[in-house]
Amino acid sequence: MEDDTMALELSTERSATWAGLQRRYWAGGTPQEVGRLRHELQDWVQALPEHAEAWLYLGTLQEHQGQAPAAAWAYLEAISRAQMAGQWRDNATTPVPLRATVAHAVGRLRGSRRLALQGALQAMCHRHGKDEMARVSLAVAGYLKEQPVPTHSPHQVPKFFHFPGLRPGPFFSADDVPFAPALRQAFPEVRAEAARLYAQGAFSESFIPEAARPGMAGYVAGPDGPGRWDAYFFFRRGRRFDAHHDACPATSRLLASIDLCRIPSQTPEICFSLLAAGSTILPHHGTSNIRLVVHLPLIVPPDCALHVFGGGEAAWGEGEVGCFDDTFLHEAWNRSGQDRIILLMDSWHPDLTRAEREAVCLFVDLVDRWSWLTRG
Repeated sequence: MEDDTMALELSTERSATWAGLQRRYWAGGTPQEVGRLRHELQDWVQALPEHAEAWLYLGTLQEHQGQAPAAAWAYLEAISRAQMAGQWRDNATTPVPLRATVAHAVGRLRGSRRLALQGALQAMCHRHGKDEMARVSLAVAGYLKEQPVPTHSPHQVPKFFHFPGLRPGPFFSADDVPFAPALRQAFPEVRAEAARLYAQGAFSESFIPEAARPGMAGYVAGPDGPGRWDAYFFFRRGRRFDAHHDACPATSRLLASIDLCRIPSQTPEICFSLLAAGSTILPHHGTSNIRLVVHLPLIVPPDCALHVFGGGEAAWGEGEVGCFDDTFLHEAWNRSGQDRIILLMDSWHPDLTRAEREAVCLFVDLVDRWSWLTRG
């Protein structure tokens, strides 16, 4: 509590300092004062990126210095962080001294997604160098439809985002998954936990997101109906299911021991995936080639297989780690009379560097927060 109070006092003191410097700057402050303000703000947002007011002041300063992309990125950080905390949504949730500045920032953000993404990319280039960010720059340009970024095959159609220069697969070796040995070692315990849950009837949630279920017939087919694809989630779109971890301690220990693919509001996405007897997951594409889909087959009856267009068929073998790029058109079937269960999860594409992963996370986070902001 004492630390929180000190942080609040420091935040209030700095806010007053920034506001005073801003007023002097607008009235003709010296270059030294402007430089001091910029460094203060940059240091503060780096130390406490959740501080929306600092981002707001930084965006205002950058805009007045003619740095439009950087200002758009700072404004997006400010408004989205504040609104996700329940602030700056209207006059009632915005402090009076900030209302005009917040209204200006919101106005500047209208239609400025391109500038915000370009500002974030500039920051990554400054941090890691333009050469290191070359593929990221091309990927962002492709997302913004500024230039084409062709895929390797007509079967490869990412629904969201294509990252150039990565091996296409579509199938990859288990050696490309850094945690494959840990999966193999944990297989007996993980399989036992999945079998116990199955016997208890715990597989009750559809893998298909609720919003897509009205059209579920387009995802899963069965011999006499829509078929069934259920899941027992440990993570979904990055959210941890604590009760499921508690119910499966061996699986939870495994997941805690490996380097998961983490993208804000998107991954990890990890579950026991059940494809019911006689069901087929119909052909579809994944969202992005920045990650691979990893399977640890747990309970696999005969006549079950994954088919990736352009790569062929692969039959699951219990305990044998498999992975593929799901931006290639793919389907899966269970033509047996028993249910099939695998541990399904994501892994970073092995060709991405650490710096590229960091940039991709920032890019996806900004796109997601922009969508949230426009919805809000």
